[in-house]
Amino acid sequence: MDDIRTDSSPSLSTGSPAPPFDLYVQHSTVTRRRVRYAGFGRRFVAVCIDGLLLGVVNYVVIRFMNNIFESANSDTESGLYYAAWIVVVLCVPVLLEWLYYAGMEGSDAQATLGKSALGIVVTDLDGNRISFGRATARFFARYLSLFSFMIGYLIQPFTAKRQALHDLIAGTLVVRSE
Repeated sequence: MDDIRTDSSPSLSTGSPAPPFDLYVQHSTVTRRRVRYAGFGRRFVAVCIDGLLLGVVNYVVIRFMNNIFESANSDTESGLYYAAWIVVVLCVPVLLEWLYYAGMEGSDAQATLGKSALGIVVTDLDGNRISFGRATARFFARYLSLFSFMIGYLIQPFTAKRQALHDLIAGTLVVRSE
């Protein structure tokens, strides 16, 4: 990789402005790696891929649960049946989406399937893997990005580290893994 440099001195050359390098200490050496933040387009396509995958899974799960509800309740006119069905339709997709995003982004892969397909990962501000708790905070902070008329997503190209609102809240970065 041409964007990884190893240098034992802590200072950069002083002629031009210093490029954005982050320092990582591995095996008693200082490694400088140029951080390449994921752009808006790449992140958008990753969300679309994940959305399609989750849409298929949610459809299958809800159809399955619908069959269980219909077989368990012969009187489909009752209000309790419809209340339970609404809870299932609203809660199960959010639960599945939360477990998918937080589980995948907090795992060793550091990315959902869509992000992996596009070569991007989610890290903390130091470039380390995030915990399940931080991934959970990032997931639920996405609703703030969404409910702010999408402005939370649209600020991403204009921030220094290409962070959306939910990244700023959770203290995460989305970087290219290649």
